[in-house]
Amino acid sequence: MVIDKINQVIGVGVKERNELIRWYSRLNETERLDVHRLQTDLLRQKRIEMQSLEIDTRAYAALILALAKRRQTLTAAARKEHMTSEQAEQITKMRHDAVARHKGKGEGRIARLVRLRLFHEIENLRDVHGYSWRKIAVWIGVNHKTKVSHNQIRLCFDREKDNRRKQEDPPNV
Repeated sequence: MVIDKINQVIGVGVKERNELIRWYSRLNETERLDVHRLQTDLLRQKRIEMQSLEIDTRAYAALILALAKRRQTLTAAARKEHMTSEQAEQITKMRHDAVARHKGKGEGRIARLVRLRLFHEIENLRDVHGYSWRKIAVWIGVNHKTKVSHNQIRLCFDREKDNRRKQEDPPNV
């Protein structure tokens, strides 16, 4: 019954809604925020058409409409469809924002391993036992079943050591 009402109001079938939700899960954070901004605008614009729906169903319907509109806008350029200069400018801005707001790579697997599990062990091996970075790399390979280069360990360890030092000694202002 509710599904029939959603189909009537927004005209998007169940299969396409599922595809849109899967597509939404692959968007980055910036693009998701833009979709929710568009969702809010659509809720305001179509409030009379969506009056028959409950508030949570309205929000869902507006999200689906926003996703459909966003995907159509982004794929129009890829399919070389006829578009106005305003639409082309909008697509360029959307793509630029998606790239510009992306903060780059996150923490890698080895860096996280060093930071969370191995920092104190590496510190102990270096300070107490006098191990070289190459010996530590072999030790990690044998004891933790992880192949890693000595240089990567050194870089991750030094970065983490600096971070911990900064946390312990805040600058005097």
